Amino acid sequence: MKNRIKKIRKELDLTQQEFADRLGVKRNTISTYESGRSVPIDAVISLICREFKINEEWLRTGKGQKEQPEPKSELDKLAEKYNMSHDEYIFLEMYFKKKRSERDAIFQFLRDTFSAINADEAATKETETSATYQPSYNSSEELSDEEVLRRYHKGLELERQVEEKSEAS
Repeated sequence: MKNRIKKIRKELDLTQQEFADRLGVKRNTISTYESGRSVPIDAVISLICREFKINEEWLRTGKGQKEQPEPKSELDKLAEKYNMSHDEYIFLEMYFKKKRSERDAIFQFLRDTFSAINADEAATKETETSATYQPSYNSSEELSDEEVLRRYHKGLELERQVEEKSEAS
């Protein structure tokens, strides 16, 4: 298998690093495969085959055509069309195997989760806004024009700080 992996990489004119990046593994891992010091696990073999359109039987044994046969399922076609990652493929495969009611429950869970996140963000923003400077004097207190202006500017400065803090997070 080591020679076949190296052949795929060389034919695609990829460095070990570029090959590794496409698979989401380390360059050192590709080096160990090509030297024969280790053999890829099934998931990596599957990923090589899908990423580079290689026939799995050929990669494992050297028998058959090197190129991958036409996609067998609609999901395989979608994976190819949208260049899905291995994780995306597994996610969709598991999702589509669920009963309709289970898939509906998954989406309801996602809607509830995002709704809770949005509500929490709104509450946090409201709390931050209400925490802005409020003048602390009673209306019967006589203030000079300068003191009113100073407190007004201090309130604006505090609001600006809160806004910057919320934008940073």
